[in-house]
Amino acid sequence: MNVHTAARLAGVVLAAPLHGYRVLVARPERLVIQVTTAEGRFVLKLEEAGEGLTREVAARTFLRARGFPVAAPVARGADGWTWLLLPWVDGLPLTGESPLAAQRAAGALLARLHAMPGERPPPQQQTWDAWMLGWLRHALTYWLVTGLAPQDAAGRLSRWWRTVEPLLASRGRQTILFDGKPAHLLVTGNHQVALIDVEDLRSGDGLMDLAVIALHEPATLPGVLAGYATLNAQENTLMAFYILLRALAAAEWDETRLGGQQRDRLLQLAVRSLPA
Repeated sequence: MNVHTAARLAGVVLAAPLHGYRVLVARPERLVIQVTTAEGRFVLKLEEAGEGLTREVAARTFLRARGFPVAAPVARGADGWTWLLLPWVDGLPLTGESPLAAQRAAGALLARLHAMPGERPPPQQQTWDAWMLGWLRHALTYWLVTGLAPQDAAGRLSRWWRTVEPLLASRGRQTILFDGKPAHLLVTGNHQVALIDVEDLRSGDGLMDLAVIALHEPATLPGVLAGYATLNAQENTLMAFYILLRALAAAEWDETRLGGQQRDRLLQLAVRSLPA
């Protein structure tokens, strides 16, 4: 669906003339636009397949029922593509410049989320440690193909896996955001935090959510942990392992879907996460 058709669809659904619109995401299979009317701003998400939006609605229902700060959909439907209309959430992405109270609020929100058992298991009903091993193998293969992996990356990862494997066996049973980038944690009024883009909510290890924050906004991590908990040595080891996995995954996604401008920076972050 093209942008102009999507904007017209938003106007029809809202039964209001649009004052303007702008594109937030444009990929062959996914389009996200912000629209502005006299009643306020809204976000229209469209997908060719629709599975992601189905997951998003389910995640929002799950979170709202438990008191989490996430907006309810305005409307949903299908018009060739599946679409979901949401209210626009005013706020700024969580960064190292965010007030410390907001960083702590983000940590407290994650702690409350991670206290709940997860309901959506890893793909193919795998155990968490089996999924992580498969992820590691895929990530290493990708890294080696780039030609930018350290010469001894495979051996170092193999030794690291022997350390983390027994730690992973008891993990993976919490509810996590999975794609909880700081840009999806919006600082709103009174230093509170609201959640957006929650379609990847699933069972997992809460330390991975912290790793995603540490990867994308490392300056926020101390403040987030101040509202979350103090990590012990084993938890810090696992978080470092997740940072490496997520750095390599982000590099591959950037290269294959976003043009690759951030790939080398993300690969360097993976190098820094790799133990000697």
